[in-house]
Amino acid sequence: MQAHDQKPLVIGTLVSLIGMLTIFSTVVLERATLGAWYVPTIVAGLVIWALGQAKIHGGIRQRSQQGHKA
Repeated sequence: MQAHDQKPLVIGTLVSLIGMLTIFSTVVLERATLGAWYVPTIVAGLVIWALGQAKIHGGIRQRSQQGHKA
C-alpha cells in the first residue's frame, strides 16, 4: 500500500478529530461562557466532523475500486 492511498484516510481522520474537539470544547465551555455562539459552534463542529467522515469514506471507496481493478 502506497502513502498516496492513505492520504484521504489521514486527512479525513484529522478533520474528524478537529470537529470532535470543537464539539467537546464547546460542551466543556458551556452555554454561559459562549452565550449566543453555543449552538452555532456545535453545528460547526458537526459539519467539520461530517466533512472528515465523508473524506474517510471517499478514501475507502477509492481504495476498494482500485483493489477491484488490480
